[in-house]
Amino acid sequence: IDEPFTTFKANASHKAFVGFREIERLTGKRLNIIADDSGLTIDALERYPGVITKRFLPNSVKDLIKALDPEEASNVRRDVLMWFMDMYGHIRPSPETRSRKAHYDSAIHMIIPLSGDDVYELRGKGTVTGKIVEKLDDCRGNNGFSFDKMFIPSIFDDPTIPSELTRTLAELSTIEKLRISHRGKSLMNLMEKLTQQDPKLGFEYYPEKLFE
Repeated sequence: IDEPFTTFKANASHKAFVGFREIERLTGKRLNIIADDSGLTIDALERYPGVITKRFLPNSVKDLIKALDPEEASNVRRDVLMWFMDMYGHIRPSPETRSRKAHYDSAIHMIIPLSGDDVYELRGKGTVTGKIVEKLDDCRGNNGFSFDKMFIPSIFDDPTIPSELTRTLAELSTIEKLRISHRGKSLMNLMEKLTQQDPKLGFEYYPEKLFE
């Protein structure tokens, strides 16, 4: 599903409704659906790539990586982004362009079918702050997308944590990532709203069971 809008919220909503309608068209059933849009924003690149994280590469590079498997293609995007940071810092040297600060954002949109053609909509959002590793050789981990390997969450800024215990987002376990990542926070934000037990829904959710 395409992501034609300029905000994570709008793209998540668009993907949710497109998916909802397509499932209804193919199966004749109106089912619950959740869609997400997320991305990485880097301070030194003037908040780039942000909402276009998945498609920021020039068309010429996109054509070259079409033959690669998804993981290799993802690694190319990571390597190019690291190169952008280094080049931008050299072309426009300043404390701002050499900053490693970054953050991930996530927006989730959930659609719950009600009676007739009515639907109930819920949204969640989450952010995790952190920094980008200094060089490609510092990218580590296998649990997540390639950008996760270059992103160190700000929880490791704590001076009491020895540097050798610092981990990238891709080095965290799935449960740890659910607790601190942008997607985990976005999901929990959505689940908290579900616990309000709106009478339109007629059922209850228990997000605390997510981590049992």
